[in-house]
Amino acid sequence: MNHDVIAAAGLTRVGDLYLAPSASQALRAAGLTTPEEFRSAVEESQLVTRGDDVTLIRRIERNAGDRNLVAYLKWYAPLPWHRRAFRRLRGRAVSGALAELHHINRLRQSGIEVPQPLAFGQDVPLGPFRSFLLLSSLEHWPTLEEIAHSQRFDAPLSRIDVRRRLIAAVADLARRMHQTNIANPSLYSRHVVVESLEADPIRLGLIDLEDLEVDVRVDDRRRAADLGALALTLQRESVSRTDRVRFVRRYYRSARLDSVGRDLIRRVDAFYEKNRHRRRFRHYSR
Repeated sequence: MNHDVIAAAGLTRVGDLYLAPSASQALRAAGLTTPEEFRSAVEESQLVTRGDDVTLIRRIERNAGDRNLVAYLKWYAPLPWHRRAFRRLRGRAVSGALAELHHINRLRQSGIEVPQPLAFGQDVPLGPFRSFLLLSSLEHWPTLEEIAHSQRFDAPLSRIDVRRRLIAAVADLARRMHQTNIANPSLYSRHVVVESLEADPIRLGLIDLEDLEVDVRVDDRRRAADLGALALTLQRESVSRTDRVRFVRRYYRSARLDSVGRDLIRRVDAFYEKNRHRRRFRHYSR
């Protein structure tokens, strides 16, 4: 599986690392082609979050010839033995970096915009970490969270045409994922990025993809969990009843809100009430 995933990402081996051919020259110019150089980059980068099995380094920027290289560097520590065993039983890659690389490939195949893999390393001894991904940055794309909670954008959501196009774009994104047997329990508003509110249709992308479930049957439970996570991270006051109806109608390609659509809203509401005080949603709950 490792070779297939790496090849599908368009990476080629350079020493102990795998690099995107189109990015190799820029990476070399930026001094990011050996484990030692990656370690140096980590020390210079901004640390954002720590999880059980991943440390996310938000940004690397170094002069790469005529332009700067800006990227996300994600490091993965080995999982605890019981979680590694669980992944093996489910047929998943043990390496967190390889698993996320596989998720990126599947989303790209589905036509969903995701960061481009620039470099990948596995079984690389770097302190507590053993694998990493270097991903192109979509830093000029604001997140859905920023758009929903900020007034600094040129086309605020008070404009009904912008609001409707954005709802349609998010519904289309969720529908495309689910139709291609991909579930995303971390479909948070901060993980959905928006190229421009002025575009028609609006183009969206996804980031932070380690929690995806690929090649699964997206049943009512998974559907409600994905959309419930989105609802919880948008804040209830940001989404009106009309917005929700428009979203569900677009998601199901339905001219009106039928019994199937009403059942989805009921399931999402139930997920919202059950999970609103959980730690992973506490940042958003009021």
